[in-house]
Amino acid sequence: MISKISTNTNEPTARFSLSLQDMVLCGMFAALMSVISQLSIPMPSGVPITIQMFGIALMGSVLGSRRGFLAAFTYILIGAVGLPVFSNMRGGIHILTNVT
Repeated sequence: MISKISTNTNEPTARFSLSLQDMVLCGMFAALMSVISQLSIPMPSGVPITIQMFGIALMGSVLGSRRGFLAAFTYILIGAVGLPVFSNMRGGIHILTNVT
């Protein structure tokens, strides 16, 4: 009996898996984001100017797209839970749904 060899290239070959090193890097960059978000310039409109955009660009360039997304998502998630990691030591889901 002759076995048929599949040459279908549309099948996913590997899933994205995180190693311990990837998880530590994502956590470290989430911590870096929480530190640099405290450096802010208050504005009269209520939305402060921070260095967070630089942090997001740094995450994407150093970690890559998938790990950078996970680091940013981790930062937003720990802020939404209520830890004061957003600008001016604020946290909570209401900060994400507010003007800022």
